Amino acid sequence: MNILTHKKSIIKFGTIALLITALGLIFATSLQAADPTQSEKDIKCTLEMKPLIKTEGEKFRSYLQAHFKNKNKNSSLLDLALKRFEIYKQTLWKKVQDYYPQAGLPVLSESTDALKCIQLVKNDINLSEQLLKQYFLETSDIKTTSTLMTKLEEINKKLDALNREVIEMLGKWETLKDRIPCFTSKCISG
Repeated sequence: MNILTHKKSIIKFGTIALLITALGLIFATSLQAADPTQSEKDIKCTLEMKPLIKTEGEKFRSYLQAHFKNKNKNSSLLDLALKRFEIYKQTLWKKVQDYYPQAGLPVLSESTDALKCIQLVKNDINLSEQLLKQYFLETSDIKTTSTLMTKLEEINKKLDALNREVIEMLGKWETLKDRIPCFTSKCISG
């Protein structure tokens, strides 16, 4: 009986601890929801981040467009573009952290406006990352094609020169054959 009583008390204790934790979470989220300054911050974040995302995003995308037109090797262009991309991301995340400093709050306690603001930033960063990849791949393809075309043009010029030399040799052979017909027939028939 003693073991059974001990198990019952452990179950009661666990149930009470779980109930207290649940009540604490409900109380914490209701306090945060009742906090008007946090709600104002959430809405302000979304309203202020939209213009920042637009201006910073446009600056970064125009940088990418101009940057990858450069004739340098793509590996060096990619290094510079990635550094610029990191600066772009840091600029956006620093602004978001002005509204939501890292306090270790669980995600459940964040409002939908806060999540919208964070998602807005994530979406723009993902879009910019996709554009970075696209510009890099397009530029790589263009530069590879351009290099291949240059090599093919060089080969074509050499083949033209070889063709002219063969035609010139054939012409000289025909001239020699016409001048000395019996000599060439003896040389050829052996």
